[in-house]
Amino acid sequence: MSTQRGCQLYGVSRQSLYQARQRTARKAERAAHVLVAVRAERTKLPRLGARKLRHKISPRLRAQGMAVGRDALFPLLRQLPCTHNSSCQFPAVI
Repeated sequence: MSTQRGCQLYGVSRQSLYQARQRTARKAERAAHVLVAVRAERTKLPRLGARKLRHKISPRLRAQGMAVGRDALFPLLRQLPCTHNSSCQFPAVI
């Protein structure tokens, strides 16, 4: 099936399809840069909290022309495996 036919079936323009692809690629690239910075900082201080971690990696990201907010950082940190055992041992309180 052609791209044009698929877009017609879903009721979207080809332009919006290509823009969505670009947006997804940029978001994944930004997430990769943020996670590299997080891993570098967490090797030094593995128990560092998310807010202080954001404060420490912000200058490095700004030098690369990027920024990440607190609300965007939390889901990215959830993708990483637990780096210290104490928080992995206790279930979340509901």
